[in-house]
Amino acid sequence: MKTPAFKALVSDYLQVLARQELAGMWAVVVFFRLPGFAVARIAIALGIPATCLTLLGLISTILIALAAVLLPVSAALWCILVFAVIFQIIDCADGTVARATGTTSLRGRFLDFASDILWRATCLAALGHVADRMSPDTTPSWMAVGLVAGFCATYARLMRCYVDAFAPDDAQAGNLPRYRPTLGNLTFSFLSGLDQIIPVIAVAAWTFGWLDVVLIGTVIYHGADVLLAGKAAYGTFAARDRRRIETGDTP
Repeated sequence: MKTPAFKALVSDYLQVLARQELAGMWAVVVFFRLPGFAVARIAIALGIPATCLTLLGLISTILIALAAVLLPVSAALWCILVFAVIFQIIDCADGTVARATGTTSLRGRFLDFASDILWRATCLAALGHVADRMSPDTTPSWMAVGLVAGFCATYARLMRCYVDAFAPDDAQAGNLPRYRPTLGNLTFSFLSGLDQIIPVIAVAAWTFGWLDVVLIGTVIYHGADVLLAGKAAYGTFAARDRRRIETGDTP
């Protein structure tokens, strides 16, 4: 099979996903998409399927957990950062490979979804464990903070997936209001896009002795995401219930 030109891969992304990601995942566009395209092109040339890339992402997540437990504190933080970046690049590459080679599948989407949830929760828990190792207090409090943040992130994601599964017409981007660059939308987009670079923020904060501040911030950040996701989901289903009552349909 002929390897798609790198320019073709970029063009496909710009036509389909770029605007959507800029509105909610700008960090992916800025930091990870370009190296993800490079990895995708290499994988296609070598005949490496998208599923194998996703599994490599899962391995990098496992290495994050092992680094947090086994390595010295400073080395552990840098390894968490490196493996987190590797995961994000691979996460950008596997979908590109699947689309370029015509191998998209439901099982591939599930594996990608599962690995993304595991990565986020593992990163937050690992950062908390490292903070515990640095703390003179022997009580494992910061890891608990990281686990709470990971739970909130997962809970918000699952609520959005529930809407996608049971109200797909409302969840489709084409049925949503067109994104307008207002101050409120720009602020929301900026905060939303921080999700993928929390490990980068955490390591930067650690150099100034603020890792604990970032961990507390992750709970607030993902806790607010739970509220937003819950509000949006409830509003979507409340509107569908009103339409059902008006039309006499059954749920």
